[in-house]
Amino acid sequence: AHDNNSSDNNIEHLSIYEKGECTIGAPLDFVENYNIRLTPNVDFGTAKTLTQVLRGRNIATKGMGVSGVEALTLPYIRHADHGGNVYEVACNLLEPKIGSVEQIEVGLEKWIQRQKQQLSKDDGDDTNDQYDRDYFIEKAYRVGTTEEQCLSVLKNDDEDEYWMRYDQQVFSRFNEFLGYK
Repeated sequence: AHDNNSSDNNIEHLSIYEKGECTIGAPLDFVENYNIRLTPNVDFGTAKTLTQVLRGRNIATKGMGVSGVEALTLPYIRHADHGGNVYEVACNLLEPKIGSVEQIEVGLEKWIQRQKQQLSKDDGDDTNDQYDRDYFIEKAYRVGTTEEQCLSVLKNDDEDEYWMRYDQQVFSRFNEFLGYK
């Protein structure tokens, strides 16, 4: 016979499992992210040319790219009061020791030089001083944590006790969420 008040029949306890699943893990290799938000001066077609310059898979086929970098051209939607919609090139550095942020910046500077030359040619002006980096790039920035930041935390022996308590707290809360105590 089953007791309807037992914890096995508790609807609140069972509802946790009806909400979905959770997977915890980490990739074998660390991935860094770097985004380049363009200004309203850069249209979608031109933004895609930057993506092509940075995308690692283009090295063999197009002779350009940064090794180990995935790149996408994405719309960056915002209200007109904040500058309106622009595009952003989002880069995943799959192998940050091989394809680094510094190499992305080198590719970005070469792209800017080509854009300046094209605009100067279109304007019929040999000087392209009016088109500086800010004309094309609103913001270029890392997203999240770098491998070096993670390693520095791991190497800090002074805080081992703090991290052990933190890990235990996370583990306890996760167990509570799953209904274990």
